[in-house]
Amino acid sequence: MSNTKNASLIEHLERRLQEPLPGIPAQIRLAPAPMPERFKPPANARQAAVLALLYPQNGHWHLCLIKRTSSDPRDRHAGQIAFPGGSREAEDPDLLHTALREACEETGINPRAVRQLGPMTPIYIPVSNFQVYPFLAWSESRPDFRPQESEVEAILEPPVEDLFHPRSLQRRPIRLASGRQLDQAPCLIWKDHLIWGATAMMLSELRALMESQ
Repeated sequence: MSNTKNASLIEHLERRLQEPLPGIPAQIRLAPAPMPERFKPPANARQAAVLALLYPQNGHWHLCLIKRTSSDPRDRHAGQIAFPGGSREAEDPDLLHTALREACEETGINPRAVRQLGPMTPIYIPVSNFQVYPFLAWSESRPDFRPQESEVEAILEPPVEDLFHPRSLQRRPIRLASGRQLDQAPCLIWKDHLIWGATAMMLSELRALMESQ
């Protein structure tokens, strides 16, 4: 990938993030069901932050996603595909710090190699009562990933053009942690991985940001 192409995307995203975000209209395209409560966090919602990290490899932009471990019965998102991130701790000065700290813990990335682009639209997750703040960032090269085995089953590195290709957008039946099944919920499919829910909704906004280039 040429430096010119690198700069073109990054400069576009820097400019685009200074404008009004695509927001809820973009997120809702991949909402698993009509769920207005996703957009109305209660006063007692906990704060969390995630990192959407872009990096070039073999001439293509890639994203870092993780597959959460399936072994913790308390984790309502066990086994799901997500952005690296986690809950805000008292010592975190801000939510960007939360996103970086958690991403570094879960994936082993070097925080000094991460360059912030800006925040995307927060999203409320009713099942865990988290208001999640996504931050978009990039690295000049592929990070040296070292997954945290206690929380991360695998690190996924989908090329953006594959993840956002029309064939990746599908509808599948999805069983929730509560036992309820969603019929034909919108999702993204990459290889044999199914990406849905809040992660897919955040990816939908990222796609809208990139498509406006």
